[in-house]
Amino acid sequence: MFLLLFMVMSGSSSPDYKAPFHKEASLRRQAEERERQAEERERQEAELRRQAEERNRPTTFPEFIRHCHDLLWTPLRAQTPQQEIYRSVCRYLQPAGEDAPQLFTSLVALEDHGRRFARRPISSEQDLETYERLAVEDHVHDIVAELCKIPEAREEFRLGNGVRFDNHANALDKDDEADASLSTLLTTVEYKPPHKLSVASLRRGLRPMDFWREVVQPDRVPTEEPEKSRYRAEWLVGSTIVQEFHVMIPEGLEYSYLTNGLMDVQLWVPYDDPTTLYYYLGDPGTHGTAGIAGPATPRT
Repeated sequence: MFLLLFMVMSGSSSPDYKAPFHKEASLRRQAEERERQAEERERQEAELRRQAEERNRPTTFPEFIRHCHDLLWTPLRAQTPQQEIYRSVCRYLQPAGEDAPQLFTSLVALEDHGRRFARRPISSEQDLETYERLAVEDHVHDIVAELCKIPEAREEFRLGNGVRFDNHANALDKDDEADASLSTLLTTVEYKPPHKLSVASLRRGLRPMDFWREVVQPDRVPTEEPEKSRYRAEWLVGSTIVQEFHVMIPEGLEYSYLTNGLMDVQLWVPYDDPTTLYYYLGDPGTHGTAGIAGPATPRT
């Protein structure tokens, strides 16, 4: 005889023992996801802080030159040293095999200047002077000041106590003997805003020539194009250069330059041949990196 024992079940369903396990797993996944998101936010915040620190830290010499070219010349221009001088400066401010010292204006400050220059096109000589002071002269002063701190560089470039830029009517007054004994005039600059001396005029009007014989002396002025436009450009550019030449000769200056903000014309009068004026048309836009200039051919 078999005894069968049955358990009589009630009408209600049996308890779900898996539900607490699934709930705990779901909460655990949510906690892990929150933790992952918190870590990602922390990583992003750390990256933003790093980027902010990177943008606000002082720049190295090569960074400074590159950013000046990219940010300050984008709407206008950036100073372009000649290749030989640039390499010499790099030996001191970017020593080979060493970390370049961070000495110059931060990227965020240069970007701020770039935005300000982009907002206001050059429309007057005062605008051009402001741009040249903030985007070129102040930075040249800073570079020379750093070089002056290095005895070897100070001696090689004969920097003395550094340089200063004056922009006033008495800058060439030699009656101030006290000041003359403490400083030496190195060069002069002629500012011509681009609406008075355009880039097109500089490119069209500069060429090797006998300015007096070819432009000043002729009795007839061309009336047909393109000779008419070329003659007008040569007359405009030539008269501007001659104006600066007439400053160089009395002051005994070997070098000078004129600029419209977008391009500059570097001038040289050899001591042994003061009747010949050499020029070099500097266009920062033709060089991929500021200060890296291609071979230049002297022009007269």
